[in-house]
Amino acid sequence: MQNQTYYPLLLQQKKIPYILLFAIVAICFLIVLILERQVNTNKPLLIISIIIGLCSVGFISFVLFQIWKGMKMLHILEQQGKLSEAKYQYIINNIASVVFTTDLPGNFSFVSKRSLQLTGYTAEELNGKHFTSILDQQWKERVIENYYNQFMNQVDETIYEFPIINKNGYKKWVEQCAVLMMENGKPIGFHCIVRDISDKKQIQFDLEETEKNLKHQQFQLQSVLDNATSIIFIKDLEGKYTVANQRFMDLLQVNKSQVIGFTDYHFTSKDQADYFASLDSKVISERKPIEVEQIIEGPNGPVNLLLVKFPLFDQNNNVFGVSGIATDISERTQYQKELISARQSAEDAKLLQEQFLANMSHEIRTPMNGIQGMTNLLLESPLNSVQENYATIIKRSVNNLLVIINDILDFSKIQAGKLSIEAIAFDLKESVEAIKPLFSHRFKKKHVDYELYIEQNVPNYLIGDPYRLNQILVNLVGNAIKFTDK
Repeated sequence: MQNQTYYPLLLQQKKIPYILLFAIVAICFLIVLILERQVNTNKPLLIISIIIGLCSVGFISFVLFQIWKGMKMLHILEQQGKLSEAKYQYIINNIASVVFTTDLPGNFSFVSKRSLQLTGYTAEELNGKHFTSILDQQWKERVIENYYNQFMNQVDETIYEFPIINKNGYKKWVEQCAVLMMENGKPIGFHCIVRDISDKKQIQFDLEETEKNLKHQQFQLQSVLDNATSIIFIKDLEGKYTVANQRFMDLLQVNKSQVIGFTDYHFTSKDQADYFASLDSKVISERKPIEVEQIIEGPNGPVNLLLVKFPLFDQNNNVFGVSGIATDISERTQYQKELISARQSAEDAKLLQEQFLANMSHEIRTPMNGIQGMTNLLLESPLNSVQENYATIIKRSVNNLLVIINDILDFSKIQAGKLSIEAIAFDLKESVEAIKPLFSHRFKKKHVDYELYIEQNVPNYLIGDPYRLNQILVNLVGNAIKFTDK
């Protein structure tokens, strides 16, 4: 590149010594002719001619010396130019970045050897190609627009990041510094320096993805906090709130500007703030959670809260704050109060029931004992067979009724969930036959018969509870009559 600049000048200047040498020879020849003539004519003119000739020779010698000196300087400059060009080429080919130039349409006119490392193409393969041939096609229009704007606005230098596709089809991210080359005030192309920033871009992408995930998690956490029905908050070691959810604000009728960065003393009474501060100190000193019930004044009246406070630990297991979750237990508290009231009412009802049964026990047993006594007296009096049979049935019924009444009124048996069974001797046939007279009128009404059959191997007298047996038979026969039409 630099040879094209220096060589024409050097070749042009090398012709000057030959022209001057020819001029000196011609002048010397003229001086000799003049001297020859002057010698034959006039002596004073000869002296003058000699002086002029010597001056001319001196001048010409000085000029020749300056020319020789200039030639020597040009030779030195030529060597320095070649050395500078070699250094320039060495720097271009060995720096980590790729250096290239393009004409105004964008075709590569020079590409450094580093292109092979970046793109997989040699400099020879790229020369003459359009720079868009290695661009990621999705970015083609954007990159072209960027350099078109640089050309139209004649911006001296731009830096732009975009992806390219190497020879093997892999994407790489590059950062390109493009300088607009000018000649006679007009753009003639671009001089560019490109470096590989794929690793930097990957770190940037990873960081952006991490920030995106972090923002998403923060959004989810904030959504949980704002929609939770419980109060959730975090304090630092000085008691200042760093986090407080929407439920906290609504229940305490405050806003974030009144809470975040402030302590409880800023928006609650001193007594309540002292109480909360003592809880915080206990959590921090003991390094374990505590659970308390607290009543605060809400917008619709007192609110019962179950407050759980617990310490927050950093990676070094040091406490850096206190978090709290307070759940509204007003409904549960009200339910407990109602439960206690219902229990008290049940106990009162039980007491009344016991008192009622105690009174009824006396009131019912008294007339039944009277009936039983009068029935016994009736049986002792002279009766015909029919009357005696009826009186006997009345006596059995009264005895059975007294057993049932005693069981009902014996509240201790009801509480125990069982009734006692007697073990006494009784006549089975008599007990079974005693059922028929009780339902004789119903038998006649429904036109059904009652027949008694006892296995021969069953003894007449047994040990058991004739009253319970009587209850069972009465139920069975009563149901039989009820559901039997003929």
